[in-house]
Amino acid sequence: MNWAIFKYSLERGDYSIVILLLIAIVVAVFGVWYIVKLVKRDPLKEYLESPEGKKETTLEALHAKDERFRNAEFFPCAKGYFITISKTGYLGLSTKNDETEKVYHITEINSYELIKDGYHSVPNLSAAYLGKFFAGDAGAIIGGLGYSSNNINRLAISFSINDFDNPLIEIEFIDGSTSTSSYSYKLELSNINKILSLLNILQKEYKKVE
Repeated sequence: MNWAIFKYSLERGDYSIVILLLIAIVVAVFGVWYIVKLVKRDPLKEYLESPEGKKETTLEALHAKDERFRNAEFFPCAKGYFITISKTGYLGLSTKNDETEKVYHITEINSYELIKDGYHSVPNLSAAYLGKFFAGDAGAIIGGLGYSSNNINRLAISFSINDFDNPLIEIEFIDGSTSTSSYSYKLELSNINKILSLLNILQKEYKKVE
């Protein structure tokens, strides 16, 4: 800065340069504060303090006190959605509209299917057919309509339940445009693969006697 000009401006009573200097200082201070904040950012702490993080903490606390969910597998899905699957045959299904979760035994699940952008899989799709479904294999899709896309907008598991008040519950994994080559997509695919495998196991173990 040219201090001679600054001094001359003050002598003339022109304070515009002073105002500009103050603005520059404020911007610089804010910039330093913001950079420091980013460096010190703790994503885990931010998540645990978010509504989804608090809900996850609540569910885990409930499971710790519930014998039905001892050593259960817990799956955070899309924002606000959770699935819990236990060896005892119990499932915890929580949508973004639930404060906690709804609990059902596998014998109360009439069927489940995968939904990808409006395409429904055949009921009770096994993990072995998961690849065929995502590849658009007509044999794994209701109606036999194939498809292909490099992006996906919605991915969910729909549960048909023997519950008059809640006959259908959909747990979402992806609820916005996502590239099928992205890490997040592959992660959700891995979770779904494990969930379907666990559901298949429980179905066989607790199959209803007709």
